[in-house]
Amino acid sequence: MAARLRKSIARAAAAVALMLSALAAAPGQTTDAVIPAAPKFIGARGIALGDAIGSDEFDVEAMYQNPATLSFLRRPDVLIDQRHGYPNQVFQENIAGRLFANRFIALGIGLGAETAGKLTHGGPFNFTQEDLDAAVAFRPPGVSSDLSFGLLGNFKSGRTDAGTRSAARLTAGLMYSPSPGTSYSAVFRGMGTDLVYNSVTYPEGRLTQSALVQVPRSLELGSTMRYPASSGKPYLTISISGEKDFEAHTLRVRGGIETIIMDLLSLRVGYVNAEVRQLRLGAGIAIGRLIVDYAVMPVQNAGKFDEVTLKVTL
Repeated sequence: MAARLRKSIARAAAAVALMLSALAAAPGQTTDAVIPAAPKFIGARGIALGDAIGSDEFDVEAMYQNPATLSFLRRPDVLIDQRHGYPNQVFQENIAGRLFANRFIALGIGLGAETAGKLTHGGPFNFTQEDLDAAVAFRPPGVSSDLSFGLLGNFKSGRTDAGTRSAARLTAGLMYSPSPGTSYSAVFRGMGTDLVYNSVTYPEGRLTQSALVQVPRSLELGSTMRYPASSGKPYLTISISGEKDFEAHTLRVRGGIETIIMDLLSLRVGYVNAEVRQLRLGAGIAIGRLIVDYAVMPVQNAGKFDEVTLKVTL
């Protein structure tokens, strides 16, 4: 058993090393890129695993990173999520789930809100934002059932002191799961626009402004390994990914490890090596159909926050 585990880890590590080498060699453009202080992905489990769950077929959170994962979900979970960012005092709430799935197509949807300022009792920003995320995953007939393609559309509207702006973007993903124990992903981002917020201080007070920015073009490759491979409840999960940002000429490496004790307690640690280095810690408790996950990023200069996610299996 130990020998099989070592071989599985070695195969996954070799595949990821090859993918990361290909990304590092890809050409890029040197331009200024807007990098949000807070992570853009939803869910405490994924955050604690360093945002590296775009190849994870067990968790509905993964649809925010790779919509193709919807085809492989084993449980129709619904999640309710809240994130609190420091020191900006930005709160984010979200609800999401898979609506429908059959042999060929799966649909998921998420609704979210982000608030800062008056509703959060202080902080440098004052804005409200509503998000709608719609994801579709498709397994082409006649092609391997281990392969899925997906699209995620994000539509948002933000209101600030200076007015209202809207933005929309698309994410395209691919998921390949040749065995229960190992899966691979490829995700392309860079289609559409996003909203960023700036806080400007004048003699008469502070003003929050929003701006539309082009989503940076990037390609992310990742892999997830679970052990034991044949189990629907693996007690060890290792995920890793690398994202090449073609605008900022940056390679972002993410990874995380999760261990599950007695099908009850999950312990997680993750790390992100990007514009800033981020350590992530998290835990989860499963009670019947209910799972409560918690994650924290304790490094202040990396955008400190904590996050709680409630999942219910239908």
